[in-house]
Formats: sequence, C-alpha cells, structure tokens
Amino acid sequence: MLKKYLYIFLISMVPLIELRGAIPVSQGFQLPLLQSYIVCVIGHKCNWKYASGSCYLSFCKKSP
Repeated sequence: MLKKYLYIFLISMVPLIELRGAIPVSQGFQLPLLQSYIVCVIGHKCNWKYASGSCYLSFCKKSP
C-alpha cells in the first residue's frame, strides 16, 4: 500500500498533472479519499523548483 501512496505522491509533483491526475489515480487504486488527498497536497507542495542551477523545495524558500 505504501507503494501506491508513493506513486500518487510522485504524480502530484508533476506540474501538468498535479492533483487533477493524482486523485483519480488514487481512487483507481481504491485508496481512502482523505488520506490520498493529504498525500497529494503534500506532494504538490513539495514540487521541485529550479533556480540558479540548484533545487529547493518551494515552500522552504522565503519570498523576496
């Protein structure tokens, strides 16, 4: 089951798919909706941003 949560976590990190694709996939896996939603939102917030050749998590960076 952890493998399925990891799969939807990674899907929610993809910019074009995000939550719109990850939540239906989680329902296809027959995972509980609330837990799937939480995993997908965390994955969406952890998407990687590229700046100056280095990666950082978008919610860890302070706004200018």
